Amino acid sequence: MRRCSAALTCSVAVEESVLRFVALAGLICIGACAAHAQAPAPAAPAPPAPDAPCALMSKIGDQYLTTPLAGFNPAITSVPLPTPPANAASTIVMCNRATIVPEITDYRVPLEMHLPLAIKAGDKSLFLGINKGKLQLGVPDGQSSAEEMQSLRARVDEMDLAMAKAAGVTAKK
Repeated sequence: MRRCSAALTCSVAVEESVLRFVALAGLICIGACAAHAQAPAPAAPAPPAPDAPCALMSKIGDQYLTTPLAGFNPAITSVPLPTPPANAASTIVMCNRATIVPEITDYRVPLEMHLPLAIKAGDKSLFLGINKGKLQLGVPDGQSSAEEMQSLRARVDEMDLAMAKAAGVTAKK
């Protein structure tokens, strides 16, 4: 269900059920937003704001709870990211953005919060995680153009360097 390139490390451990869960969680979020909307939807959807809010998804029983992360910004590296509540079964951080290409500092979400990051941009999705110290991206089949895949490869390289620099490790060339 994923298209992977040699430049991207794709996790074998990410199963289709995880992708189904994230897709279901996205539908739940979209449904909840639509149910609370006070005005009818515009004829042509506007692109999401680049700094659209992120939310923490938690499973409670057979339900999923969405908790907005106010002031959440992984780019501010001097501020630690929030720690998910110990009593919540937090499963993923979900962000709506203008593009699925992650920000350079997005590696902080799986590294510091120990949760995967899902980025939604319109009908496209990207999943970011860390396994054995390596960044892993997952993009469902058919959701990325060749240009986006090239941008993703370049961004993974930038994120690896930023992650190594933050850890005080000198990158080998």
